[in-house]
Order: sequence, then C-alpha cells, then structure tokens
Amino acid sequence: MDALKNVLAFVIVALVILSLFSSYIGYETEKKTKSAISHLEMISELNLLCLSEVSSLRTMLDGNASDDVIKERVRLYESCAITLQRSAFGLYSLTGDDKYYTLGVFAANLESFFHTLYTHPDRLKESLEKNMNILNSISVVIEGFIEQARQVDELTLQDVETLENLSKRLSY
Repeated sequence: MDALKNVLAFVIVALVILSLFSSYIGYETEKKTKSAISHLEMISELNLLCLSEVSSLRTMLDGNASDDVIKERVRLYESCAITLQRSAFGLYSLTGDDKYYTLGVFAANLESFFHTLYTHPDRLKESLEKNMNILNSISVVIEGFIEQARQVDELTLQDVETLENLSKRLSY
C-alpha cells in the first residue's frame, strides 16, 4: 500500500509540475503573439500612412513631372502596398480577424495595380489619369482614419471593405 501511495504522490506531483510548465509555455507564447501583433499593427499603420498619399500623383501629373519621377513614386507605393499586404495577412493568421484578411486583399490589389504601372511605363500616365478618382478616394478614406487617430486594430471590417471595393475598381 505504501508503494501505491508513493507512486500516486509521484504522479500527482508530476502532473502539477507538467501543468505549471504548460501554463508557463502558454503564457510565453501569448506574450510573444501579442508582441508580434503589436509590431505588425505598427507596420500596417506606417504603410497605410504611405498609401494615404497616393493622391499626390495628381499633383505630379498636373505639374508635368517626368515619367521617371512618377515611375519612382509608383514604385514607392508598390513597396508600401507589398509591406501592408504581408503585415495584414500576418495579422490575420495571428488573430483570425477577417478585417485583416480584407486589408491584405486591398493591399494586394494596390500592389498589382502599381506593379503593372511600373512595368508598363508606356501607359503610366494614361493609366494614372484613368484611375485618379479612385486613387483620390483611397487617399480620402485612409486620411479619414488618420484624422480620427484610428489605429489599425480600431478599423472595422466595413472600413477595410470600403478600401477593398475601391481597389477592385482600379484598371490598367
């Protein structure tokens, strides 16, 4: 009987230690996940800020900026869209929140648009002129978020669906 009590006591102690270890691992994982989410949100916000300026292309077109200057600005916006896409999809994988998936789709649409413009400079100004109203609308929507001091985690699915729907209307 004493041997059975000793084995039972050992099993209970082992289970308590295993439970404590498991709780510690869970706590550390949650802490790292929260840190990753925070960093990805910051990256998303910086790239939304970058993309809020796409309406500046209108000023460049009106000011007869050279194709090379406009092309480099398009490349900047493509880069911001790529980074936003990756950070948004990262946020989606960590949180499961559909707004981040939709934000990633918006960014992917912009990236595709800007990449096509960059790689087809013969239609650069023509395509920009054709899409300027949509790009201005995208700027206005993002600037509205910024003016309201809304962080990316405060955006709603409806907010990012507005951006996604605008980006779907872009054409080459």
